[in-house]
Amino acid sequence: MNTLQDYKYINFPTTKNEEWKYTSFKEVLALDFNLKSNSLLQLNDLKLDFLHQKNDFFLIFINGEYQENISTVNSKSFTIYRNNLEEFSKNKHLFEKYKTYNQDGFLEISDTQTSNQVFIKIFPNQIVENPIYIYYFNDSTVGNSFVNPQISVLVGENSEAIFVENFSKKGNNISFTNSIIEFVLNENSNINYYKILNEGNETNHVGTTQVNQNGKSVFSSTTLVLTGNIIRNNLNISLNMEYCETHLFGLSLLTDETHVDNHTVVDHAKPNCESNELYKAILDKKSSSVFNNKIFVRQNAQKTNAYQSSKNILLSNDASANSKPQLEIWADDVKCSHGHATGQLNKEHVFYLKSRGIGEKDAMKMLTQAYAQDILNSIKIESLKHYCENEIAKRFLL
Repeated sequence: MNTLQDYKYINFPTTKNEEWKYTSFKEVLALDFNLKSNSLLQLNDLKLDFLHQKNDFFLIFINGEYQENISTVNSKSFTIYRNNLEEFSKNKHLFEKYKTYNQDGFLEISDTQTSNQVFIKIFPNQIVENPIYIYYFNDSTVGNSFVNPQISVLVGENSEAIFVENFSKKGNNISFTNSIIEFVLNENSNINYYKILNEGNETNHVGTTQVNQNGKSVFSSTTLVLTGNIIRNNLNISLNMEYCETHLFGLSLLTDETHVDNHTVVDHAKPNCESNELYKAILDKKSSSVFNNKIFVRQNAQKTNAYQSSKNILLSNDASANSKPQLEIWADDVKCSHGHATGQLNKEHVFYLKSRGIGEKDAMKMLTQAYAQDILNSIKIESLKHYCENEIAKRFLL
């Protein structure tokens, strides 16, 4: 089956589903998409999109398929298996937890695309010496494309690594990216994970990140949305043993009619764990955002500390933001809180900058950049942080 229309039996979620109340892909999914890669891209066509520095590792996916011949992953700290079902099956049970969250047609169709599966194994007691960049190039030059990249990452005990996912697009036709990345963190492991969406206004995106954390592991995530049409980010975390930490950050820069839905689930299953979430959006023109968060604190998860917050700035009267923070707590010795705020730029701050000789447009630009800074500060790679700062500086022509 080579086209999306061959999968009419799959029930994709609609707005009748409470978890998808504000986000609909109905019109997009009615289009004719090709599931078979027809890309003619060469390495020279991709260079302008590269973010990594010399000696960094990088994996390249074109239309969902891993391009081993043009990737650089030579390291003694980890290894990569492509379509190695035997190796993956040995560890498959470690990744099964995600099936309980957000099971829908997007995960179902991804499961049918097993040829795109990549398994990364980070050995125990390793600090991966350089960041691992994962580039997804969606090529729609010859027609509408629907791609399904899949990556599973097993992190050995006492190991550390940095992953950067960067999504971009070539071609003027409509594209749809349906990506899955899964992490299993063993004891005392540490992962910093960054996701950058800059695929253009003709691209739709459903990205699912699944994380299973074991004892004393730390998972930190930053999601940056720069461009897109309709975007849904699912981020599901399960803290399975004591003394785990989870830190989630997100920033969406929205304009035109872009729609972004950030949907997170943090499941505190054991005691003495901590999670923090901060998501921000800057919305212009007719753009819209959704922050839908659930925190579960199970009965045995005493001494849990969980915090969630979403903040939005509306630069236009036509922009809108929806937030739905949720806490489900069965334990009694916990600290949990949530907050939400939506508004416009502070007029007194704008007036203050104007009184110092700064034009109104420049004043608004400075304030939006300052508003985004605490999210950008979560980026520990200086070159990547500077790239994001530059993108924000030119994103809004206020």
